[in-house]
Amino acid sequence: MQQRRKPNASKCVLPPGKALSPGKKLMRAARSTFVILSASLLTVNPNHSHAQSSGDPSYLGNSKYIEISAGTGLGRLRDFATSPLFYEGSVSRIAGSLSRLGPMRDISTGIVVTRGTLTSDYNDHKAQGTLTTFSVHHARLYQIFKNGSDRWNFKVGGEANLTGNLRINQSFRNSAVGIEAFPVVFGTFKVTKDLSRTTGRRGKEPMKKSLSFKLNASILSSSFRNGYSYLGIGQVVDKTGIDGLLDDYRFKAFGVNSLSTSVDYTLWLKNKNGWRFSYGWEAYKTRKDYADFEMASHTLRVALLFNTKNN
Repeated sequence: MQQRRKPNASKCVLPPGKALSPGKKLMRAARSTFVILSASLLTVNPNHSHAQSSGDPSYLGNSKYIEISAGTGLGRLRDFATSPLFYEGSVSRIAGSLSRLGPMRDISTGIVVTRGTLTSDYNDHKAQGTLTTFSVHHARLYQIFKNGSDRWNFKVGGEANLTGNLRINQSFRNSAVGIEAFPVVFGTFKVTKDLSRTTGRRGKEPMKKSLSFKLNASILSSSFRNGYSYLGIGQVVDKTGIDGLLDDYRFKAFGVNSLSTSVDYTLWLKNKNGWRFSYGWEAYKTRKDYADFEMASHTLRVALLFNTKNN
């Protein structure tokens, strides 16, 4: 008589009803990819023939980079159209951008995806919802005070940013799904301090490194949001498609205050790639609206910078 084969105990099986959501699958895949890219960062040198001498500043000339970033932190929001309570919780952040970095200018185009589960616990009533934020930006900064110290670099410019939210909270019943968008033009100021040593330690080449601070303040801002009730008239009268989804949505110019800051510490490697460790804070708040919306986040980030070209 043959013995029955025991099932493989190492295989992970999720209990019924606990399948991973598409958002969580995306974040898990992104984290795995980030680990693989981290290992390749130390070995890949896509343009070694154009590498500059060790005496050059940490900006590495006008260099082109692919930047991949991952982070985690805390998120907070409040929407008076549905509830005056704050919802708070942890968020995960992934981002990618194409950048040209140099002493005279910085140009960057990228996308950011942030996702988290936010909770409100008030008066023995606990509610939970998910928040997914998509953000696309294009920024250009140009140097000022060109005759200043070689160790300091000041830049000013602007950034065009489009941020959109998808919020799901079953506790709100007919208002369970919330969608909004915030097109914003920022004025930007950035200061960078070159922290590179002039001499190395123990016979090693000096490591190039820098510390920078960037401030974005909204200049032209607007919002695209629904009315007081998320269940628009279009759904009541059986409108379908985009007409039903976006019925009663309103575009308001100059309807948002937004501010963001970031502190970046960057280490440049011998192969001209780099690591960047950052802390970022950003906030949005609508104004002149009986259904105000507020959103803020604090995140710690790690970025990989892959050099593709040195000019």
